[in-house]
Amino acid sequence: MCGAAVRIPIATGWIACGIWGIPHRQEENDLMRSGNLRAVGLIFACSILICCASVLVRSSARSGQEKTAATKKSGPSNDGTADAYRLNTLGAAYMNQQRPADAQKYFDQALEAAPKFAVARMNLGISLLAQQKLEPARAALEAATQQIPNDAYAWYNLGLVYKDLGETEKGIAAFLHVTEISPKEADAYYFAGYLYSQSQEYDQAIAAFQKGLALNAFHASSEFGLARALQRKGDAAAAREHLARFRKSPRSISERRLARATATKAVIRSRSCH
Repeated sequence: MCGAAVRIPIATGWIACGIWGIPHRQEENDLMRSGNLRAVGLIFACSILICCASVLVRSSARSGQEKTAATKKSGPSNDGTADAYRLNTLGAAYMNQQRPADAQKYFDQALEAAPKFAVARMNLGISLLAQQKLEPARAALEAATQQIPNDAYAWYNLGLVYKDLGETEKGIAAFLHVTEISPKEADAYYFAGYLYSQSQEYDQAIAAFQKGLALNAFHASSEFGLARALQRKGDAAAAREHLARFRKSPRSISERRLARATATKAVIRSRSCH
């Protein structure tokens, strides 16, 4: 049997500390003064608030940047498999409606029916993250990464949990692991760069942002993050250049996906029950 796996936009940025993170006001002012670009700061602040929802719906039918996660073909042989699939699908539907608490109940029930159902465990972690229940989300997603260690989405969402918990080093490691599994994930490079910047490792941050931009030249958040890291490192001229690019760059397909914080499309994808 199969189930639905989701990467759902999460409103953590509105409720608590945010996924993308907003620069300190003084840092924004410093950056805006360097190049007379106060308007850019407003644009970026809006972009950050919109982009705080970075856990996205994934489907088996997706093309281009959307890639299905690796799964085992064998599933549990008990009679709970069909129920687990049905319950997990219902949970995904509730996540699509921005109702993570309701979704959590169905993912819990799916795991009761099929305790080895790794996709339901990953989805449970996502629903907990959506509610900012960070420690239970950590437990669920760490367990999911053990069951499906090559699933980039499990590691991606675990990285978001570490980020919100303030565990910078673990967050960086999780996002870099995503790039090893799925080398074309520009968003993972962005988050790695963001966390490197938070820990004042600006050379590593610049390298991560540049890798993300090499994959997606119109990744606006990476462009701004790169400008900010360059400015903090003391390269004002390069910072101004990338701020100018940020102002001119259209929002990428990835950015538009991340912006769907309140209007998510749930797509069910078939997955083996682990």
